Amino acid sequence: MTGEKQYHFEAGISPKDLEEIKGRYYLKTLNLKYLASTRDLNSFIKRERKNLLVDIKKNRTPEETVYDEKYLDKIDKSLDIINKRVSNLNYVKKAMGNINDELKGLSFHHLSQKIEFDVGAWDSSHFVDNLNLVSKVRDKNLSISGDGRSNQLFIALWANRNEVNKDHLLEVTFYCIEEPEAHLHPHQQRKLAGYLSNNINSQVILTTHSPQIAEEFPPDSIIRLYNKDLKTKAALDGCHSLINDSFVKFGHRMSIIPAEAFFSNVVLLVEGQSELLFYKALAESIEIDLDRMNISILMVDGVGFDYYIDVLSNLEIDFVVRTDNDFFKLPKKDKYWFAGIKRCIKIYKTFYEEEEGMEDLLTQENALTDVPLDVTQDIKELTVKLRQELEQLSMFLAEKDLEHDLRDSPVSGQLEKYFGLLFEENADPEIIKEMQKKKATFMFNFINDPNTDLSVLKTIHWQNLC
Repeated sequence: MTGEKQYHFEAGISPKDLEEIKGRYYLKTLNLKYLASTRDLNSFIKRERKNLLVDIKKNRTPEETVYDEKYLDKIDKSLDIINKRVSNLNYVKKAMGNINDELKGLSFHHLSQKIEFDVGAWDSSHFVDNLNLVSKVRDKNLSISGDGRSNQLFIALWANRNEVNKDHLLEVTFYCIEEPEAHLHPHQQRKLAGYLSNNINSQVILTTHSPQIAEEFPPDSIIRLYNKDLKTKAALDGCHSLINDSFVKFGHRMSIIPAEAFFSNVVLLVEGQSELLFYKALAESIEIDLDRMNISILMVDGVGFDYYIDVLSNLEIDFVVRTDNDFFKLPKKDKYWFAGIKRCIKIYKTFYEEEEGMEDLLTQENALTDVPLDVTQDIKELTVKLRQELEQLSMFLAEKDLEHDLRDSPVSGQLEKYFGLLFEENADPEIIKEMQKKKATFMFNFINDPNTDLSVLKTIHWQNLC
């Protein structure tokens, strides 16, 4: 695997008459080189250090060769001196004395030999072939420490031995690398991603669980593998321009957090930071282990759900939407519109196949705009039916918004205690106003308050909160 390979065809009437057939120059040999996720640096060094040194020795100048030979002679003499001095150490001599006596008692074959401790090298060639890698710091030699550094060193040596940055006229090589991020902190994972992308002069296929590495590669080179019906499948059957297009639309919003979603089974999309904090705390309180179930929660943070859903859909990642049931006034009119429901309808029309029940209700979609403040019973019934259909499509609307819904939930008493208010009818507007003043700050402080217990929500039907 590490030596230089040559390929040619021969033909003849018998083995002794074989002659080389000159092949067509454009035909190449296809190779695959595999780097497993389990990388043992010491074993690799034992296998490869001799080959590495031999290759370098071949390329020495005559002057370098003469210089090296002179120093090898000096090493031979030094090894003889070291071996004699080690053998003269009293505790070394005594350590093997009893063992040699026991060996002689076991077999007469041992009468003609004597077992001794040795430095492990009897000549300069053997000594050099068994050199160890060390890290030199301030002129002191230290052993290579840390799995992360060993991983980087392994990949660097492997790349050097496989000449990954050279063109080969007669062969094309695919490099398959499993989980290169092992034991590396995020900055070094990103650096390694750039190294693998830019330094290997051939096709590279790597597997990873690292968002840091995933975000560094071009979107049209990403293949998401997922399990369905006990089979492993690739989103959009592999690399696809649709994935690239959705990432381009996503633009600067791409970061390490959305990149985490590549590895999720399901993503819950919420509006802002307060919802993100709340649903993570709620999941923990009602004993839903998000990490075990491979669920991510992402906030769209004013960007809109469409960009996120576009990426998730093309990667074939299931998603759930939670949004406010906004009811906004139309500009320059005394009429209103159901902005929250219309938001979900837009998502349905863009990303879902037509559903019969939904399509029937959408024949009345115009009724959701130019709505009087005193909403008629017919429109109320329409919104209820639409919400039921949307929930079947994993889109959930609040009764109004997170703050109002919490105030009307079993945690209402905890909110009163948190704000230090006695229960009064006119306390509601003040509590909600305080909750919405700095939403994320309030939510962080509230869920970390020792008196807050979100587990009370486990006993109710809390779909409106999600």
